[in-house]
Amino acid sequence: MRLLVTCTHSLTLATLYKGLFPYLVRNGVRVDLVTGDREYDFAGHPDFEGVKLTIIPMRRTPSLIADLIALVRWTWLLLWRRYDVIHVSTPKASLLAGLAARLTFNGQVLFVYRRRVYELMSGAKKRFYIWIDRIIAACARIVVPISAELGRQLQADGIAGPAKIRLLGSGSSNGIDADHF
Repeated sequence: MRLLVTCTHSLTLATLYKGLFPYLVRNGVRVDLVTGDREYDFAGHPDFEGVKLTIIPMRRTPSLIADLIALVRWTWLLLWRRYDVIHVSTPKASLLAGLAARLTFNGQVLFVYRRRVYELMSGAKKRFYIWIDRIIAACARIVVPISAELGRQLQADGIAGPAKIRLLGSGSSNGIDADHF
């Protein structure tokens, strides 16, 4: 199986996926990572051995020109690399990867939904970010909220319906290290 995991910032990959990639690689999964920066140095870190890292510059805030350039780079990447699953979770990387996956008919998009970025917003700005989340969810085959409450909020906000939402267990952002506890 070939898996692509993406986050807008490298530090997010380093913290939210700690310990996951070595496990996947040991179990025969080919893992590629895409992030928008080189802020966190993955070189030689045991949590990133055996994975391929690609940088596609992305920034959190909307920027029409920068986002279009990033979408072209995403599309080009997904035209040349084929994946079984494309795992997305942070808003900008999720939007760009989801759209590029749809444009290139590449992989099944799995959208792990960690937080509603628009929760404390109002007016047009809130509607804009809800619209973005709806696009990401529409590109995804499955939307995985990190809690039952977040899943209910996704449905109430019209982002994803119950047929698309899958809660894993009781919910969690990145699981529990059973060996540690």
